[in-house]
Order: sequence, then C-alpha cells, then structure tokens
Amino acid sequence: MKPNRRRSTIALTILSAFLLYASAAFIHVEALKPETTITAKEARDFWKDFDDHTQYGKGKHIDETYGKGEANRLKYFNDDLNPVMTAMGGCLNIEIKEAHGKTPTDEDKKNQDDRVKKVIASGAMARMSKLQLDIMKDHFSDSGGKIDFAKFQLAVEMFANGELRLPGQAGEREMDQMAMWFYWKCFASIAIDSNVDKSSWEKIIHSLEKGKEIYRTVYPARPGVKEDDPMGELRGSSADRFDGSKQLKDDAKKKLREDIDKLTVDEVKKREKEELATMTLAMGDPCPRKEYFVQAEPAVRGEEVFVRTTVRVTDPAGVPVGNTRVWLYASEGGFAPRAGSFIDSRRMAGVGNGTFQVMLRVPASVLSLNLSAWEDGCQAFDTRSIEIGLSKNAKQPAPIQPPPTQTTAGYSVENTNSPGVNTQIITTPNGKLMINVPNELYATDTFTGTVETQPAGKTEAERAQNQDQLNGVVLSIGGQQSRVAEKIFTRTIPANLDREAQSLGVLVKGRTVVNTAIRISDATPPPPVENVQLPTGGQMGRNIQVHALCNGEAEPTDTVKVGGQELLFIAESPRMRVVKNTSIIAGPTEMEFNEQGDSTKGTFQNIGVKVSAPKTSLLKQEKEPLDVICSGLQGIQQNVPLDVVTTGVVTMSGGNTQHFEIHPSDVRADGTYAQNFTLTAQEAGAFNVTATVTWVNAVNPPPPPPRRPVLFFTRNGVVIGRVVAPPGANDLRYFWVPGGMGGIWTRNGQPILGSAFLVPPGTNDVHFSLTGRFVPGQQLVPPPGANDIEWDWEGNHITEAWWTRDGQRMDRIPLRAESKEFQFDFPGAPGAPPVVAQGKTTIKCSGECKRTFYYKIAKITLTAINDSSGSRVTEKDEKYGVLSAEVEKRQMIKKLQNRLETEGETSGVDCKEGCTCRLPKLTWTDDEKKGKARGNDSHSVTERVASQNGDVTWEFSVEFTARKEVSGKCEQ
Repeated sequence: MKPNRRRSTIALTILSAFLLYASAAFIHVEALKPETTITAKEARDFWKDFDDHTQYGKGKHIDETYGKGEANRLKYFNDDLNPVMTAMGGCLNIEIKEAHGKTPTDEDKKNQDDRVKKVIASGAMARMSKLQLDIMKDHFSDSGGKIDFAKFQLAVEMFANGELRLPGQAGEREMDQMAMWFYWKCFASIAIDSNVDKSSWEKIIHSLEKGKEIYRTVYPARPGVKEDDPMGELRGSSADRFDGSKQLKDDAKKKLREDIDKLTVDEVKKREKEELATMTLAMGDPCPRKEYFVQAEPAVRGEEVFVRTTVRVTDPAGVPVGNTRVWLYASEGGFAPRAGSFIDSRRMAGVGNGTFQVMLRVPASVLSLNLSAWEDGCQAFDTRSIEIGLSKNAKQPAPIQPPPTQTTAGYSVENTNSPGVNTQIITTPNGKLMINVPNELYATDTFTGTVETQPAGKTEAERAQNQDQLNGVVLSIGGQQSRVAEKIFTRTIPANLDREAQSLGVLVKGRTVVNTAIRISDATPPPPVENVQLPTGGQMGRNIQVHALCNGEAEPTDTVKVGGQELLFIAESPRMRVVKNTSIIAGPTEMEFNEQGDSTKGTFQNIGVKVSAPKTSLLKQEKEPLDVICSGLQGIQQNVPLDVVTTGVVTMSGGNTQHFEIHPSDVRADGTYAQNFTLTAQEAGAFNVTATVTWVNAVNPPPPPPRRPVLFFTRNGVVIGRVVAPPGANDLRYFWVPGGMGGIWTRNGQPILGSAFLVPPGTNDVHFSLTGRFVPGQQLVPPPGANDIEWDWEGNHITEAWWTRDGQRMDRIPLRAESKEFQFDFPGAPGAPPVVAQGKTTIKCSGECKRTFYYKIAKITLTAINDSSGSRVTEKDEKYGVLSAEVEKRQMIKKLQNRLETEGETSGVDCKEGCTCRLPKLTWTDDEKKGKARGNDSHSVTERVASQNGDVTWEFSVEFTARKEVSGKCEQ
C-alpha cells in the first residue's frame, strides 16, 4: 500500500540518521526450539506492518496512542520521532569517535545528555519502545500473550539474510543500509541505560548484533568505500549490494547465535565499537572545520513544500568561515529511494558571517527528505536529526505587512523603477545610496542585488571624504547586514514572510537612521523559466532583462555580453538577470548569456541614442539647438519607436513630449537616424532631455533542444530508469547518498546544479545512447580486474571506449564505425553500481603540466589597471569610470581567488587545448597551514571591460598563507 499522500511530512536527516525502517526489537535467544518456525509470508506481513507504523505513521497503534486524524498523526512525527531520531544521531556520532580512540568533547557529551533527557522526560522514548513491542506482540505472541522472541528472531534472520526481499524491488522487505542496524542498537542502548522496557531491550540488543553480522556478509560494501565516505561500510553496505551467493545457511546462523547469545550487554557494545573502527573513518574534518545545520524550515505553499536550509561553517575556535563553497545534497527519504524519486543538489548562497542558505522546492507528495551539506574538500558533517511534520492542508499564515518607512532627520527614501529593477534611493548628509533588487520577488527566492553610491560635494576632496562615509554605512537587508563598500549582496527569502524578511534598514555608526521595505509578493512563485529568453535588441546605457532559470547568485562566470563586451550586473532572481547595457558595439551583433556553465547566444540589435546641446543651463528666452541621433539601426526589419521628453525651464519645438516611429527606410546608410529641435528657456535655469527607443518583439525564439546523451539503467535487459544529460554536460561524477549510489552531471569537472540523480536499486547493467533511444543489444562483460569504464564521444558518435581499473586503461572495447550506443554489465560484484567515465572530444594527450596553488589567501588588493592603449590607471583615478564599477572589481577579485586557490595557476608548462592536467591529490602540511611559508606576490586578470573599448588588465597584490607548485600529466 502507498502511504496517504494528503499530507507532507518533511523528515530532514543528516547522514541518513533515520531510526525506524522496519525497525524491530530483538531477543536474546538462549535455545531456538526445533519446532519453532515461521513462513516467509508471516515475516513479510510483520515487516510491512512495521513500515506502515514507524515510517508512515499509520496503523492501529498510532491511532491508539496519538488519536485518529491528520493533526494527531503529526504528533507522532513531531513529538516523538524527531527527538528520538536526534538522540540516535548523537549516539552513533559519539560511538564512532570513541571507536577511533577519540574522546568526545564536553560539548558533544552535554548535547547528547540533553537529547536523551528530553526524550525520557517527554515520554517519547517510552512511546517509541511500546510501539515496537506492540507490533511484535501482534505478529509473534505466545500462548500467554507475550512476545514469542523465538519466532521474532527467525523473522529478523530472514530479513537480514535477504530472504524476504521482493523480486525487482530492491529495498522492499530488506534493510536499505548497514547504518540502520547501528541506529537500532543506539535505541536499545538508550532504552537499557534509561530503564525503558529494559528487560526486553537487553534481549533485543543481542538480536540487533546478529542481524547486523548477517547483513554485513550478505550485503558486502563496495570496495574502497572508505576512501570517499567517512561513514564507510555504514552506507557502502546497502540494499543494492545484495549477493545471493553469500546468504547464510542454517548451520552458519546457528553458530552466530551461539557466539552472540553468550555475550553480556557490555560485551555486545564492545564488539560494536571494534567493528565501527574497521567499518568507518575517524569522524574528523581535514580542513579543519565545524559545519552544522542551523535551520531546516519547511513551509507549505500551494502544491509544493519549500524548505529553507541554513548551514553555519566555523573553524575549531568558532570563528565564522565565509570564503568557501558549501553544497547541499537532498534526496527523498523513506528508507530506500526509488528511481524517479526527488533528488536535488545546490550550491548554498553565502549570506555573511559564515552562514550559507538555500531554498529547496519539494513536491508536496514527498514524505521525507535526507539532507547533507559539506564544504568543498572537507568532511564536516552534523549528525543531528531534524524531523518536522507538515500537513498539505494546513492553514497557511496570512502574510505580514511590510514595515512602514521611517527616517531620521537628514535622511529620506525614494522608490524608483527601471526595467527589471526596483531601486530604493536613500538620501543621506553624505550623498545618495541606490539599492537595486529584482522587481519580482517571492517567498523562497534567492536573489542578488547591488548598491551604488553618489557622494555629495563640490570638490574632489569633498566627494572623496563623503565616499568614505558612505562606504562605512551598514545595510540590514532581510535581517542580515552588509556594508555599502561590498556593493553586492545575496539573500534568501523565507517561505513564511515576516517583517524582518521584507525590511531594509540603514545603520550609521550602529544607529538605525532609515527603516523601509523591499517589495516581496505574497503570491505563489511562478514556475521556472524553461528556456533562456534572450532579447533581440535594446538601447545602450539602459537595463536589459534576460529571463532564464537562474540560481539568484552573481557568480564570476555568470555573464551577459553584447558584441563580446561584458555588461554590468545589476540584479538577479531565480527567473531573470538584469544588467546595464554598457556595450558600445553599435548595430547588429551577438548577445551571449552564461549561467551555471551553460551558454546561450542570439542576435542583438544594439542601438545608441545621443542627445546633444551646447549648454544644459540657459538664460531667460535664450535659444539653442538640440540634436537627437540614433545609431546602430542598420539592417532593422521593424519600426523602432523613439520618444523624446524635455523637463525643466525650457520648451521644445513641437512640444516637450514627442513620439516618432523610425522606419527601416528612414535609416541612413551609416545606420543612423536624426531629429533636430530648438529649445527656448522660459526662465533662467537648467533642463533635462531624455530620448528612449523601444525595441518590440524583444525575445529570441528558443533554440531547438539539442540532442543530449542518455543513460538507461536496466535490470536483466529491462529499463527501470534513465537520466538525460543537461545542456553543456560533458562528464559525470558519482557520489554516495542514503540508500545507494547517485551521480551528478558535470561540465569540465564542475557540478551542474540540479542535475543530480540516483542509480535505481536493482540495476545490473547500463546503456549509453547519443540518440536518446534504447535499443537492446549484446551486453559487454568486463575482463578480470576491471572496476570501471570510460568512453569518449565526438559530435553524434562514440569514438572509443575502454575497460579500466582505478582509472588506468586495460582493454579497448571494440565498437562499430559511427557507433551511437553500447551497453555493459556493471563491473565488479553482483549488483555493484557502475563508475561511468567522462565524455569528451578524442585528442592524443601527453607530456607534463604544472600548477601553482595557494592556501587560504588572506587579502587581495587591486594595485593598478592597464587599458588597451597601455595607459596605467591607479585605484585613485577616475579614468573611463573603470574603477567606479565596484561590482566589476569585486568579480575580478573573486575570479582571481578561485583561480589561485581552486583551479591553480599555470606554471609555464601546460597541456594543449582539449587535454586535462591530471594532478595528484593536493595536501598542505601543518606548518604551511599555520602560515610559516606566508608571503605575497602579484597577479593579473585580463578582461574586456564594458566601460572601455578594449581589453583591460587588472593587477593585484596577493597575500597568501602558503604556496605550492604541483606537477601532473596531460591526459584525455
């Protein structure tokens, strides 16, 4: 039976710390009577009943304890399962540390003591214990109405031995992974130590040990699992690793009973620690870091559940670490995620002070969610569990009105709009602040905005002094603070709007001088944009909106270019990016949009509008000519509206507001169009003239969908799942998730957000196709010793394929000419998931390569800029406005830091294009990490800057903690 999906229960667990998947109490069997037997059907019926109660919160014992109805069922999840699971996670974390000879910190001990005290005092532990024992009694009771532990033990042995598994349904009526046995043992230990049904659990803990021993044999962990997962066999031994040839016979089961039944409870616990030491890695953090979940807050909106997740990263001393990359991986819970289940991976947005956030959109049908977050290159995990029950039909809170605008004397607020952007103009005694955010924001959005400054002052010295004062102003946006000097900020809006989420505060020297609001809609967010919608034309100097599926963050590689010139970033939401058209390439040209590694190009008509008059201030009755010249119109196939508006002390011949239609036939040979006017001053003073062209039908048609590679997962030749490569993907990365093996498509080694997938349980062969069609054929069988496979494709055919061992080529796989597909058995033991290689253009690669890496860059300072003419511009200069583009400057610094710390800088010797520099694992000594090799040097980044017609080289001074040159080999 499927669970009741009318409500959505989000179970957020760290490291799959979920307690009760077909969980059971086990007995200490002193002597199993020969006449004691049960059938496979009786055992399966028990485990199904156990699943329904413990996993889905439905069944007669749930109704008896918590009451009938949706609200009462949620009491089980919120009041009992959540705190008990939290205690399970803390218990196992401490046991793993102790197994590796580490002493848990006082903080670890106190936190675990608090968890246990909570579940004992609330009665949650007693109710969870009674629930399990009652279900056992229902199915295995003796003549006196007590649990028949002998029958129950047979059910446990059949369960652990894989005798109850359902054909073609891995994870049904079998344990999904080894970790669950250890979580049960933690439950038993807490029950015994807390005197909760102690006599029963003293028997049970022995049976838990037997089940775990059998499972470890029949479901062997994949080789090398501890090399890439600190939980090792606890996750590497899972349902998809079933090996029928290793199932225990009756004699082996009897011998195991004899070995374990004679142990005391303390001896069972000791045996467990010895096994944990061999099955896991020390739960350490090589960075070192502390990473933990601060919040995992779900909220229902319409047919979806939004989960706002916050992670905090610090060093061991508790100092926040913000200059890093944190990823969140999410997979649908329950105990064995199936093919097609929800899975997502996202890079979390840094919001300051070591805090990272992301918002997940989860279908309301998903009952539970497993979350894990980690920092690039680190193994910092939080084993605490969070369980939050929600009802899809629960009353959604009414939106809270945004805060009213309040200002201190000398300060004012003005709201203005431009295409795609809402701007709050804050006037201060030192000048103006312009705060730009997307003009369409909704609850759950992650967005990025920018801050511009306009210092007051009549002289350069006055403006410089006021600029320093403006840089020191602090903005509180959505309750999180940023300095004006940072010029850019990223925020995630909570699902349930409150005043703080909508607030914009201005603080000067710690005192709030302005309180106002950011416009956020309380409507349901619109669906994601399916295709990139590139405008086909626009005006220089004005905003350009590109509607696309964005992540709301301003990454250095996320750019918009017109005529090859990168445009100035203004704001981004999940549905669009807004830039200022700073390109000076006029006429028909190309627009290029880059987001998360994907590039989209289209035609673009770049139109310039120049308004010129001899003077901008006139005496009364003084006259002067006004010229409006439009350029870049060559080749237009449509009329282009032109509006000219004059304000101030003058009147314009023909009227102060005039509209024109520029027809293709009106355009001169040089691509220009002109209108001439006469201005007459009605009184002495200044005036303003605005000329605007409007480009209609401004969206390129979406490009035809490219043909993408497809991976088909099959079992005995029958397709049970498939994964389509996202745009731009050229290789794959596999990672281990709760319940089995998953993967994520990557582009040049960098993960593509939202492209993660799970290998369906039960898969035993895979089919790769460039056509998107599955055509059954002969399955290739790996030679002895092969444990993975790689293949290359170019265009629409596969060029070559190899069996490999640990990445080293062994035997070439014969392919037909122009082959577009092939299929193969999973290499390794039965049921082992594949290791799929990356695809790329075939190029012969050889030779040596070198990279220089930097450890923890402390500071990067812009020292100078060289423009295309060779003229040197220092940071104090205003030439071309290059240095006033603070967002560009920030992006250049981020690009340089990423290159030096993550990618490495080429050290004279590099591979030819199309080849990859394969480097050994980079390690840093303790002395290097402590800064004993600290130093500084100079670097540069060359980019085409929109505010100049040519390349600009940015020169930086870099202070680093350590520097190291690494040699590698050029490979395909």
